[in-house]
Amino acid sequence: MREALNDADVLTTRIDSLLDDIAERLDNALVQLKQNTVAASDISGQFRNTQTHLAVAVEKSAAAIVQSLETVFREQLSAALLKPFENCLSEIREQCTRTASQARQIASELKPARRIRIGAYAVAAAIISVTLALAGWFKLLILVRPEGLEPSTPCLEGITVH
Repeated sequence: MREALNDADVLTTRIDSLLDDIAERLDNALVQLKQNTVAASDISGQFRNTQTHLAVAVEKSAAAIVQSLETVFREQLSAALLKPFENCLSEIREQCTRTASQARQIASELKPARRIRIGAYAVAAAIISVTLALAGWFKLLILVRPEGLEPSTPCLEGITVH
């Protein structure tokens, strides 16, 4: 029986030793599980931070790309749409400049023509005045001339009184 008790003690000691070993391994496994949980939590937080940084970087990059594309698009639109209008506008400006130059030239040419016309009106008025004055004098000469007097001047020949 002693042997059985000794065997039972040896088995109990072995079982206790195995239980202690299993308990120690379980404790180690729990510690590692806690460490793994902390590491997983840290990795998850780092992943979220990385994801946030990536999202911000992508957003900034997209904004920069949109701004670049907008600049290029405006330049292309300007080149495609505004250049022809600028060419037409410059042609219109040139035509306006030529027209203004021609108008100044015509105006400068009209000044002497106006002076000549005004002079011609003055000469015509003087001629008409002299003609009317001479006609009035001749009429007076004819009305005042005595009956028997014959015209002795050559300019009065052909004038008859009625």
